[in-house]
Amino acid sequence: MNNSLSDKPREIILWPEYFLKSISRRLGRRLPIDLSLNDISPQDLIDACKEITPPCSVEIVEGKKYPRLWYESKGWYAIVRIEGNVSKNKLLKELAKVILKLRNKERSEM
Repeated sequence: MNNSLSDKPREIILWPEYFLKSISRRLGRRLPIDLSLNDISPQDLIDACKEITPPCSVEIVEGKKYPRLWYESKGWYAIVRIEGNVSKNKLLKELAKVILKLRNKERSEM
């Protein structure tokens, strides 16, 4: 049985607050502290998506606020399109590891 839904890439919405060390789990951080970031930019996500397997594409949506922190939100979120059956939590952890690795690589080159 060929299901046309399985042929389409899965769309996962990622708010920058999921990655931030300064946000508590109760307010929306989805990562453990050791994988959390002090700050994240849309470019960080775009670069990290190019590095993971399977590669994914990112669409940044500006002008939106994270509902739990509407008063201090970053003002953007990302729609990540990825092939396969990858959970949101697994994708978050993989992206965070890649972002940390890329930042460490940049620091060592300076």
